[in-house]
Amino acid sequence: MVNHATSHSGSKASQVDSYISVCIEGIDRILIPTTNFQRDLTYFSQHFGLSPQQRGRATNDPFLEAYAILETPNGLVLELVKPKQEYEHVFAAPIYCYTVRNLIEKRDSLVRDGSELLGDVVDTQQGWGWFYVRSQAGILSQIQGPLTTTES
Repeated sequence: MVNHATSHSGSKASQVDSYISVCIEGIDRILIPTTNFQRDLTYFSQHFGLSPQQRGRATNDPFLEAYAILETPNGLVLELVKPKQEYEHVFAAPIYCYTVRNLIEKRDSLVRDGSELLGDVVDTQQGWGWFYVRSQAGILSQIQGPLTTTES
């Protein structure tokens, strides 16, 4: 005899696990695009007391020239980024960076739902990556996370 309650509940658990694996874990940082990198870095330093924790040329990201990591007192990270000239029109407003449990599953679910990917997944070669996506409403986001499923 089949216990339908157990069988049904097992499939629900599987659906919940699948749903959770593509949900966000949090907003990791906010990217702040600028075409005048040094001026804006000075602005954050002089007016808000934020000094770069790290800065340099963007070597992994195909859309960016430079970056500076500014950590706020409450732990929120602002990342000042200078887009390459040909992408300035794309990076024209702050970009929220969402962390997910499984990057590839999230990418696939966003594409299925009609979002537009901008470029390929950036692979850090350390099991982590990110990509940019524009929602149907025109909102540009960065999605980051492990390139394989992680257990919670």
